[in-house]
Amino acid sequence: MAQTAPVPAARVHPARRHHRHRRRRAVHVHLHQPRPGPLPRPARRQSTTRHTHTDWDGHLGLLAQIVAVGGTLIFGITIVWILGREFADYTAKDLLALPTPRAAIIAAKYTVAATWSVLLCAYIAALGLAVGAALALPGRTPSVAVHGLTRIAVAGLLTITLTTSFGLAASLGRGYLPVIAALLAAAFTSQIVTAIGYVAWYPYAIPALHAGLAGPDQPSPHPIAYLTVPAVGILAVTATIRWWQHTDHTR
Repeated sequence: MAQTAPVPAARVHPARRHHRHRRRRAVHVHLHQPRPGPLPRPARRQSTTRHTHTDWDGHLGLLAQIVAVGGTLIFGITIVWILGREFADYTAKDLLALPTPRAAIIAAKYTVAATWSVLLCAYIAALGLAVGAALALPGRTPSVAVHGLTRIAVAGLLTITLTTSFGLAASLGRGYLPVIAALLAAAFTSQIVTAIGYVAWYPYAIPALHAGLAGPDQPSPHPIAYLTVPAVGILAVTATIRWWQHTDHTR
């Protein structure tokens, strides 16, 4: 039986042998390198969000803030619709043809708008009381209830008074659209006044400050600053009446 000759080992070029040796050495060094430690976690930001206490005092305070902030829009829409719809429906000249003084007509419109706004504010307070009772919130005492309801009522009255200026804007602009510009102007100027540090004297920011929107560590507006709100209301109603009395209406 013939014997099979042994297969000669494959010859490896010296350059390839050196290259393989370098690769094995690199892998060996890489496997024995110390693992880096865990990356440091980023520092957590401290939350600046104010949390409302889940009791009757916090609940009623939240309702006051809703009335102060949301009331500017809701009460403003009410008074703008009552005063601006005459121009949108082209009935202003027909309304002024009635044997009624123009001042009485505008005063009646403002009275109706204020009445509806007060009723809406009372409805919000009553609904808030019902929700708080249904949730069985702690801390229900007569003093807390009186303080919370008083804060809601004052915030509502301040907001309703300020919305009279939107009725003036609806009259001057003869429609609804100019009121949007007035709302944006009030919000924009609030930011500017806040930046320069005089927000406590800005009339359109006083309802929110009174409701505690700035936080418990912020002081309430100065008592004299509250007088700027009725001053705005008186000027707005007077200017609206004068404008309707001395302006020609052709539609």
